[in-house]
Amino acid sequence: MNEKIKKFIEKNNKILWIKSRKDELTKEMLKKEIENFYDESLIYSYSKEETINLTEMSKNEELNDLYTCIDTLYPLGIKKVPIFLIISASYEELKNEKNINYLKEIMETKIAMPNYKFSVIVIETEIIPEVMKEIVDIIEDEENEKYIAMIIEYINKFSENKGIKLETENINEILKNFDELIDRNINFIKNKNIGIEKDMVFVEGGEYKPKFADEEIEVIDLYVSKYQLVQEEWEKYMDENPSEFKGERKPVESIEWIQALEFCNKISKTYGFQPVYKIEDGKLSKIIYKDGEEIYPYSADFSKTEGYRLPIELEWEWFARGGVVALENKTFDTTYAGSNDIEEVAWHFGNSGKQTHTVGLKKANELGLYDCSGNVREWCYDIVKNYFGIPDSDFHISKDKPYIYDNEENTKVVRGGSRLWDDLESKLIRRFVSSDAYKDIGFRIVRTAHITE
Repeated sequence: MNEKIKKFIEKNNKILWIKSRKDELTKEMLKKEIENFYDESLIYSYSKEETINLTEMSKNEELNDLYTCIDTLYPLGIKKVPIFLIISASYEELKNEKNINYLKEIMETKIAMPNYKFSVIVIETEIIPEVMKEIVDIIEDEENEKYIAMIIEYINKFSENKGIKLETENINEILKNFDELIDRNINFIKNKNIGIEKDMVFVEGGEYKPKFADEEIEVIDLYVSKYQLVQEEWEKYMDENPSEFKGERKPVESIEWIQALEFCNKISKTYGFQPVYKIEDGKLSKIIYKDGEEIYPYSADFSKTEGYRLPIELEWEWFARGGVVALENKTFDTTYAGSNDIEEVAWHFGNSGKQTHTVGLKKANELGLYDCSGNVREWCYDIVKNYFGIPDSDFHISKDKPYIYDNEENTKVVRGGSRLWDDLESKLIRRFVSSDAYKDIGFRIVRTAHITE
């Protein structure tokens, strides 16, 4: 397939249609071949209503439909630098008459202007629309048949012991699921050392008695962000920044609980993880496990989730107090996260100037986590009944119920200190509740480390 792609890049006289199931791998190969052929080029990827500049590895928020993407890049073809657009996972948009007509116009421009340098490549396994056949060159991925045969052989072996018969009509659906799994894994490999993922710290689980419970309860292994979510990352995915005190590395604040969940879903998709939250009409309706099973929010087992999420309060207190490391060091019961001296670890009312500060400037706790006792308070997943701002003592967690959730209750748990709270209110034992966005509430993301079946 590589040789055929090289010929296309050299001649560049039609739209290239590559029949391949391996979208991400094919994109990587195309990018490599284009960059090897041209000293300078611009390469864009359009997939699932998202446009990425692959040359600069940046997302273009405005190009969120195929027509707008083509319309924006089309005029750039008259410039000296070659422009390539790689389209994948967008078959329904490709079939749109308006988009087909635009692609035909591109071909007419290529014929009329030999030096026109805008090229379109499609990666798709579906049948080429009849009206497009005359304007495309087709490349079949020779590995497709081997790939399909390998998957079917694997499934049949697995199915023999379970009395399951693989029906022909199910093959495409099975292949689609395999393709999505492969793409998610590739996305994670590409992104694991950049952005949010590079700041995730492994936190070993264990058993302890939280300040708000009557018995020891087990915490699962987690990955926890070193930092409260910063505005730089929030703006990448949410297109706005409600924070009162602006700064790329300052914590995002003034956000609602449901917005934090929406953010978690967006970055889960970016890093190739199954999103945790199903949100409908602005409300959480289900929790989604790694295998796609959907569970009601009050009965979900978060050890079966894969993507980024808010911690339950049990988890938050565990990692804020330093977890297994602090237990071994006998520092698990310090007044604040990592110290008995608030000045060492927190921005609070007495030293913050009533504004937020860049994350990570104060001393970290035993696990390398910053600002658990100050800067902004942090949303947790749990709900709690709110009587005059005081959590209801009747809402106890237990070994069998590590969190409390109720769709009808809007008041959520908030933990940690803040720039607006004094040294007493910032103690680790303190709990807060909120149903609204406040200018001193942000959040910290976690994800399950070892997913159970």
